[in-house]
Amino acid sequence: MRIKLVIALLITILMVPNSAIPFQNEPDGFRDIKWGTDFSKFDNVWKSFSKEFCGKKYEVAHITGDNLYFENIKLRGIGYILWEGELNGVIVESIGNGLGSKEWYGMKNALFATYGDSNSKDITANYDKYQWMGDKTTILLMRKIHWRGSEFAEQITVRFSGFKSPEKKKEMSNCKELGEYILDAMKRKPERLENLPPTIRR
Repeated sequence: MRIKLVIALLITILMVPNSAIPFQNEPDGFRDIKWGTDFSKFDNVWKSFSKEFCGKKYEVAHITGDNLYFENIKLRGIGYILWEGELNGVIVESIGNGLGSKEWYGMKNALFATYGDSNSKDITANYDKYQWMGDKTTILLMRKIHWRGSEFAEQITVRFSGFKSPEKKKEMSNCKELGEYILDAMKRKPERLENLPPTIRR
C-alpha cells in the first residue's frame, strides 16, 4: 500500500504541465499550506517514506491530528509530498462501498462546485479520471472500482500537486533516478482488478 501511494504521488507531481488552462479558484497549495512550505517548521509531522533521488530527499509526510474530512466525506488518509523538505504534492484517499457511493459523489461534486468543469476527463468501465491543470496547481480526481468478493468498492483519490517555482519543477522532472524508481516500482507492484465484470457502469 505504501509503495502504491508513493508511485501515485510521483507520477502526479511529474505530470504537472508546462502549459496550463486556468480554472476557477485555483489554489496555490492545500488548505492553508502553500506549495514550497518548509515542513521542518511543523512539530506534529511524521514520515512514512523517505528516499534520496539525485542527491535530493523525497518524503511522504503526515500531520498528527490532521483533519481527515474532505467537505463532509471521511478520508482514509492524507499524505504530504516533500522534495528537499518542501511541499509540492498532497494526496487524499477515501473508500466507498458499492457503486455510486456517497463518498464518490460527495468528493466529485465538491471539486466541481469549487473549481468548475475539469480540463480533461477519461472514463472507462472501471475507472474515472478528471483533471484540472492550472498555472500553479494540478488537481486529479480518480475513482477505481474493485470487486471485493461479494460487493464492489470504490477507491477514490484526489491529488493536488504544484511547485513554488519553475526551477523546482525542472529539478524534480529531470531526475533520472526518480523516473527509474517509478518504472521499477510499477513492475514490482502492479495494480490488479480481480474478477471484475466487463461492464459495470451505472
